[in-house]
Amino acid sequence: MDKITQLSILQMAERISKGVLSPVEIVKAHLEHIDQLEADIKAWKLVDRKRALETAELLAEEVRLGRIRSPLHGIPIGVKDNIDVAGLPTQVGSKVFQHAKPAQKDAKIVAKLKALGAIILGKTHTTEFTWFDPAPTRNPFNHNHTPGGSSSGSAAAVSAGMVPLAIGSQTAASVCRPAAYCGISALKPSWRNLPTDGVFPLAPTFDSLGFFGRTWDDVSLAYEVFHQHGHQEKMNLSHHSVKILKVGIVEDPLYQREGSPHAIKVVKQISKLFEEAGHAVERVTPPHPFDDFITLHRQVVAYEAAEYHGATVQTNKANIGHHFVELVESGMAITKESYEKARRLIEEMKADTWKAFQPYDVLISPPVPASAPKRLDTTGPPNFTTPWTVLGGPLSVIPVALDSNGLPLAVMLAAAPGNDTELIQISKYVERMKGLNLKQLSQA
Repeated sequence: MDKITQLSILQMAERISKGVLSPVEIVKAHLEHIDQLEADIKAWKLVDRKRALETAELLAEEVRLGRIRSPLHGIPIGVKDNIDVAGLPTQVGSKVFQHAKPAQKDAKIVAKLKALGAIILGKTHTTEFTWFDPAPTRNPFNHNHTPGGSSSGSAAAVSAGMVPLAIGSQTAASVCRPAAYCGISALKPSWRNLPTDGVFPLAPTFDSLGFFGRTWDDVSLAYEVFHQHGHQEKMNLSHHSVKILKVGIVEDPLYQREGSPHAIKVVKQISKLFEEAGHAVERVTPPHPFDDFITLHRQVVAYEAAEYHGATVQTNKANIGHHFVELVESGMAITKESYEKARRLIEEMKADTWKAFQPYDVLISPPVPASAPKRLDTTGPPNFTTPWTVLGGPLSVIPVALDSNGLPLAVMLAAAPGNDTELIQISKYVERMKGLNLKQLSQA
């Protein structure tokens, strides 16, 4: 990567504010980087080159006039192609929408990011209907391996340095899994803590948005600026912090059954860091097996997907991938009574689980069973993250190591719904404790 595309968002923002780097230079550098890598990685559905440069010129003029909207002023971002951007089509990875007209207005999250000075560089690839039928995107670490899904393009674009920040969505594992596979940081906030207005629905009970960045400082800056909290260390965590965290290492039969030795080892590495820093670390087993959450999640997602997209599937079945067709057809067979029962059970299980997890400031688990599979016809298993999506709290993914094949491994941190700010500060603390840098990490 050239020097500009190696900078963090905060470094870019500081240079913009000092007048030593312009939004135009930043956009041009990232467009050149896309030109170099896109043929192999295929992260982008559409690069809005002309409009991005025009926007950069306008924002550069604002800088010259002394107006800087936020630390995101002049920062290019990628937007997953299930999120509306005015003037661009939303095609959701499907032939059904290949002739879709441009969106008339921005999704709420896009409108807010534009108002903060972010520059939309384009739309990133998604799996079809944001389900399991893969996008053409490849993993930047090894092009024969999946980047994960459904936010495939957003994660790969950030990982490859094509853009410093991207938006994705998650209904099961679609932010956390690709972040883990592509070796980058990600935040899926508490359910609906980022607005989903203008986002193509899959299952609204679980649909959420999230940010991808190369580091936790980038991810947290985006979230904090979006919510106008500022960029501050609110918990004042440090290596010598007087605040002792209570850390829960989550154990469930699912992890024991499907987790690879590498995935389990990186969780142990992070738990050891907490112990060595003087924090209280305990092992905790959820009161309900995570397999039960996965079963109920599938019922709810199938029913809601059928409600929203049943007619589209029936009319266009030959042009839609088999994974999504199977999901919708299974949803059509679920009665409203069964759906409502599943929703009630989920709420009861969530209450029990958060009661059991209540003593812990942060909970640690693997986001995926292993590193990215050497396959392009799959996005990898979502099961390790799906129960946490159902639980509805904030999730962070932090890259930790490389496996014996040179592929990233990560841990996932979780907290109770509403504790987003606390989880963000703990995640930054973990990144700094480890001094994480995948280029320098030894193999797990």
